[in-house]
Amino acid sequence: MDDKPDPNTFSNYSAFNIRSLHLDIEVCFDSKVLKISTETKFTVKQVEPKLLLDTEKLNTRTVHIKVPESSDEYVEAAFELQTETSVGQALCIDLSKVGPLKVDQELLVKIVSETTADVIALQWMEKEETSGKEKPYLYTQCQSRFCRSLFPCQDTPGVKFPYTANVTLEKGLAVVMSAIIDGEGTATGENKMCYKFSQKQPIPAYLFAIAVGNLVKHDFGHRCAVWTEPEILDKCAYEFADVESILQIAESICGPYQWTRYDFLVLPMTFPYGGMENPNMTFLSPTLLTGDRSMVSVLAHEITHSWTGNLVTTVSWEHFWLNEGWTRFIEDKIKAVMEKDETYRKFLLNKEQKHLNDSLEEFERLQKPELTALVPNLTNRDPEDAFSTVPYEKGCMLLTYVESLVGGPEAFAPYIKNYVETFKDTPIRTKAWLEHLIKYFPAKADILKAQPWDQIFTSPGKSVVSIDLDNPLTNKCKKVVQKWIEASTAEDYDRMVAEYPDLKTWSQDLKIAILGTLREHELIWPEDKFEKLTGQFELRDTNNIELRTPWIRMGLKSGIDSSIEPALELVKTCGRMKFLRPVYVSLYENESSRQRAIDTFLSMKQYMSPISADWVAIDLKLKSEQA
Repeated sequence: MDDKPDPNTFSNYSAFNIRSLHLDIEVCFDSKVLKISTETKFTVKQVEPKLLLDTEKLNTRTVHIKVPESSDEYVEAAFELQTETSVGQALCIDLSKVGPLKVDQELLVKIVSETTADVIALQWMEKEETSGKEKPYLYTQCQSRFCRSLFPCQDTPGVKFPYTANVTLEKGLAVVMSAIIDGEGTATGENKMCYKFSQKQPIPAYLFAIAVGNLVKHDFGHRCAVWTEPEILDKCAYEFADVESILQIAESICGPYQWTRYDFLVLPMTFPYGGMENPNMTFLSPTLLTGDRSMVSVLAHEITHSWTGNLVTTVSWEHFWLNEGWTRFIEDKIKAVMEKDETYRKFLLNKEQKHLNDSLEEFERLQKPELTALVPNLTNRDPEDAFSTVPYEKGCMLLTYVESLVGGPEAFAPYIKNYVETFKDTPIRTKAWLEHLIKYFPAKADILKAQPWDQIFTSPGKSVVSIDLDNPLTNKCKKVVQKWIEASTAEDYDRMVAEYPDLKTWSQDLKIAILGTLREHELIWPEDKFEKLTGQFELRDTNNIELRTPWIRMGLKSGIDSSIEPALELVKTCGRMKFLRPVYVSLYENESSRQRAIDTFLSMKQYMSPISADWVAIDLKLKSEQA
């Protein structure tokens, strides 16, 4: 909660404030390289002899600098790379050639660089790996610290900047960015096209994004569109038809949408996350394409980031809960409106506690319980090590608790809009949030000040605060779970099916909660009981990966050999780590499938996202957790 600078950047961002960024990007599929030239405008806030920028496994070719007040000409600047660490290294630029700098002076820096084969932020895909198998594909993933491997930058969420970009690529390919495209593109030589983009809202480096491939789009009204490969466009158009209504619900809670357009890209299966909230172009996993719109509410989370995360942004990864806890909190409000049931929020918060418990257990196993604090200390740590459900679920729990302290949802509703309006475009730390909260609710100031805030923010393990999560939906699920646990004969199994003839019509959230809880019990299921459960929930043919994953893991735990092939099929076709990693772990823990899991991973590794591949290597004991 203190005012220390971001410990996960090498940049001296407090001395040089970035004002704007322009990029010229050439996409080279043959060599799998991005050639990027950046021109960055800084304001000098503190006179220092060197400018430090973040880089990681990047080839920096040239650096030129100028002070417009003194000269119209750029001069070449000397630069060096400081000691390499596990999170990159500083690019140290000598500023002596532009003479003594002054506070509030403008400094322009032009850097030419190229990406390398070791870049984690880039996923290059051969045409054979795509749906259409006709054109190659590229996408980026810059959260948390990976933008520094694309171009030298101040890679901290506490620094935000507008940007423009010119992107050159082969004709016949389309490009999208976390920005708004300007025009249709222009020919720039033999078989080349150049596209212009502009992002007028200031964003942090981790929200920089680009994707290139055989992309087409479907419009949903005047401000929303889905982009994807042609082969799955119709599926996407059907699945996400409600995007505008979700956006309108979010606006009713958070205030007007301030990014002009909300477009999104459904990526290939290798994408490691459910979604990434890149402004103007959210990236989504194709695991959301169930054919019945049962997982479209995931979009509510990414849409909410347009306010909490993208507009109001954490000052550093230590305060990441301000991005994700707020977003989870508002996501649940959106879902409750969609379900027309305010109690749905308690059900969702209760349902997600099992994911929080999984994270807490994982950090205990890794002997890193300190990373389960709501505001962890990340000095000398890779922020990637701390990424988990902790900031999402402990943050959501805290905000739900605070809401109850100040008078409930009606009292809290205007505060949400005030919070967004107060801190938009201003990186925020936990201390500023708390001060603003207490000031906004003067009649509740004594109650708020009396809370054990230091413990709430710094204690590891489960949330210090608690709320009553009892609700009819959770109780309904618990009853089914208990009856399945107690069932022990063929007659019992048949009675279970007969007692719940309408279970197939229950919402997917309820069925996911039931299966997730059954999986948590780590039971050994007799094969006939497992088959009866499979039939009742229609699991063998479901396209919903949220249902398939716990079902597969329960079968593997029980030594049911028929679960091995579905598990191997899942890890071959799904890159989303939420499902990929647990299934690989279950395959590894099952002696009958352990070697097949390792062999499958080694054969698939070259096609996986580098982020996913690193984590799965750890899960399969092929890489040290300390590496």
